[in-house]
Amino acid sequence: VNAMSRAKGYIKIGYAVEGLAEAVEQIGVYDFESQNKMEQAFASSLKDIRDSARQRVAIGTGKLRRSIKTKFDKASWIGEVRARGRHAHLVEGGAKKTIVKPKKKKALKADGFGIRRFFSKAVIPARRARPYMIPAFEEVKPKFTKRIKDAVKR
Repeated sequence: VNAMSRAKGYIKIGYAVEGLAEAVEQIGVYDFESQNKMEQAFASSLKDIRDSARQRVAIGTGKLRRSIKTKFDKASWIGEVRARGRHAHLVEGGAKKTIVKPKKKKALKADGFGIRRFFSKAVIPARRARPYMIPAFEEVKPKFTKRIKDAVKR
């Protein structure tokens, strides 16, 4: 894994296959069939990562599991597997205990079961990490690399 971003409420993992940059630069040299095989290898590897992450994710309501999607841009050869749940990064990396205090208002408002309550602060408990995205990626990485290299060699 070259990079992992937790910005904007989702997880994004970056990975580079050795020699892929050169292959992408020369993609026009390959015939249509070879280009198509490389695209299929890339897309199927992304789907394998998605499926593995969906199997590994902790299940509460199932919303996080359903939010794991793939995206592949054929023009730029950039693929993503991402979890768009608001708490995806907290499940993946865990969270330490924190206290939230209002900035401008005097109290935090919390609605629960039709009852409105006001608090001067909120204590958010620590949560242990339950990684699902990185282990899924690590599981599929050897197949991913092999598929791409095989498609380029042909």
